[in-house]
Amino acid sequence: MMLIGPEYLDPERLRSLYRESARDTDRVFKIDAVESRDDASHMNGKGATEQEFRDWERVYRAVSNRDSFRMTRLVAIGNDAVIETVVGSVASRKVVAGTDPLQFDAGGRKCRLLEIYWSRPLSPVGQTAGSRLNVMVDLRVDRLPEAAEAERITAELQRRMNYANLMAFMRTDTWFIDDVLFPLWFPFAPSEPAPTFQEYVSKGVVTCVGGDGTSRCRRSVR
Repeated sequence: MMLIGPEYLDPERLRSLYRESARDTDRVFKIDAVESRDDASHMNGKGATEQEFRDWERVYRAVSNRDSFRMTRLVAIGNDAVIETVVGSVASRKVVAGTDPLQFDAGGRKCRLLEIYWSRPLSPVGQTAGSRLNVMVDLRVDRLPEAAEAERITAELQRRMNYANLMAFMRTDTWFIDDVLFPLWFPFAPSEPAPTFQEYVSKGVVTCVGGDGTSRCRRSVR
């Protein structure tokens, strides 16, 4: 859920909402809280496009409050939960249940789960297709993995989320500009400078599609 208003930036407010709303059957529970509707528009993916890099850069540079931006987020996966906060250039995180669900090691890589998205696919007649979900994740890794390493990382994501059918995007930074669902910038890494176009494409990306007992990964570096 996305909550708008300064009163929701209090971590304890989000923690209480989590306790009230979460169900035992939930695989993932996520709450984002921002101060204003403008801030929400930057964080819900509308800022990122499939257009030229310079179009993204123009929108990003036009945001007037990047240096004072405030946001609080709670993410729970299974029985593990963490709260992240950012005020301007300072970010912090606090584990509130179990262990940090967003940081783990897999495939010989250190991984940080940045964003999770899910939706229900439509059938040919425009009806939702049962209980199956489309799940996508954006993951920061300490080094861009080879395909075999990425497959092991995807398997760990499937295990953690208790869900086989997911797509994972992996980069060594927090700039998933080509992902139309990703925020205009990742707010909880405020010290990471925006890349130039050459820096962005040279770092590359790994894309993995996971299914029941399988995963296929492709590494792309320009």
